[in-house]
Amino acid sequence: MNILNNFWSTDTPPKLMGSMDLVTKEILFPPLATNSPLIEKYVLKDLDTLGTLYTYTIIFPNPKSGLSPFSLGYLDLINPKVRIFGRILQDNKPNIGDRYQIIPNIDFGYVFEPVKIFK
Repeated sequence: MNILNNFWSTDTPPKLMGSMDLVTKEILFPPLATNSPLIEKYVLKDLDTLGTLYTYTIIFPNPKSGLSPFSLGYLDLINPKVRIFGRILQDNKPNIGDRYQIIPNIDFGYVFEPVKIFK
């Protein structure tokens, strides 16, 4: 099974998906699994992929692992209001409040990519 299918629609281009409670309208991410006992109380909902960085941390793997440091953070989506945790693709230190786009990623399902703002 392709990990992208858990988070993304099969549309072209793919849309980020969540689950919306039919009563409260609360949105969950990641979307519920199709075999969840709660599935009948939820519908799939397209999520915006643009958000603002709420907070982050930088992970420094053990040097023996051969892995470079990387950032993880929470992104607040603009519409609908959902907070999503994920890996940040950025060479330099992220800044809280910066804008990021959620994009598909074969290794993690999705990642946060900085949005370039032109002045």
